[in-house]
Amino acid sequence: MDLLKLEIAGELGLSDKVKQEGWGGLTSAESGRIGGIITQRAKKGLIDLTALRSTNSSETPL
Repeated sequence: MDLLKLEIAGELGLSDKVKQEGWGGLTSAESGRIGGIITQRAKKGLIDLTALRSTNSSETPL
């Protein structure tokens, strides 16, 4: 899931910020935007969130 989040962060121009400050360095609006895009893509069937969650259950949520 982190790769997916990083890919979307890059699309939003936030990948440098994430690499420098980590996920905690994002504002709630920025994190919400990434989460919203993941949700939109999941609803369109472009992402299988169930499979992503089961492959890395130790990952922290966005």
